[in-house]
Order: sequence, then structure tokens, then C-alpha cells
Amino acid sequence: KEIEKIKTTLLTQQNVFKIQFEKEFEIYQKLCAITANIRNCLGTLLHRKASSKEDEEKVRNEALNNFNAVIELVNSQEAFMSESVYQHCSILLSMICTLDDENVEHDEAFYRKLDKETKQLFSVIRTRLNSLNVQE
Repeated sequence: KEIEKIKTTLLTQQNVFKIQFEKEFEIYQKLCAITANIRNCLGTLLHRKASSKEDEEKVRNEALNNFNAVIELVNSQEAFMSESVYQHCSILLSMICTLDDENVEHDEAFYRKLDKETKQLFSVIRTRLNSLNVQE
């Protein structure tokens, strides 16, 4: 009976851990997609060739929509992120919050910093996911 009780407890813990992992993983997938899109939009604005004003405005609006999406995602899912990932998200949020539709500029230094911080966030997420072992 004691072995069965321990087995049941371990299976319950394993199921809870798996659900938590899946939720956290889902958040990180969304976070990576949105932040990569922001970086790509700003890169397009910075390195654009002969794009029209309409194309530039479309990319600018896409960047702003993604700014809002990452702010909403991080703020609404903070409790489900690891502390290290959330801390790094805070760095990106502080950068993103300095921008709006009036000052999304063609700023190479800002873009390089955003690129560096995005890559750092991805590294923190990889480290976090590698630290978790989901066993069947």
C-alpha cells in the first residue's frame, strides 16, 4: 500500500510538472515569435531599399502591433515564466516602451542593442528549457 501511495504521488507530481512545462513552453514560443518579428520589422525599416511610404507605414504598424503584443503577453503571463526569463523580458520591455509610432526611427544603435537583447532572451529561454527534464 505504501509503495502504491508513493507511486500515485509521484505520478501526480509528474503530471502537474508536465502541464506547467507545457504552459511555460507555449508562452516562450509566443514570446520568441513576437520578439523576432519586432527585430525583423525594425531591421526592415532600418535597412529598407526602395520601399514605398505605404510599405514603410505597414511595417511600422506591424512593429507597433508586436510591441503591444509582447507587452500584453509578458504582463499577463508573468506568473508562468521563470524569474530569469521575466527579468530579461523586463529589459526588452523597457526598450520597447521608449518607442511609439512617432519615434520608430532608423536607428542602427538601437537596432543592434535590440538584436543583442533578443538573442540574449532566446539564450535565457534555451537555458531555462534545458534545465527542465520532462520524463514520461
